[in-house]
Amino acid sequence: MTLQTTGYTANSSKRYLLDAGAIYMNLQYNEATDDFAGELLGATSGGMS
Repeated sequence: MTLQTTGYTANSSKRYLLDAGAIYMNLQYNEATDDFAGELLGATSGGMS
């Protein structure tokens, strides 16, 4: 038996649903404003409105 180092298998791509998204750095939640703030690093097509 080999040691599996990730949860990815040959069938993983058939089971994941990926959509548009954004990647932020230093993301923090502000309880007073009930909002998030951070530095936008990038977004996929349709990831920002």
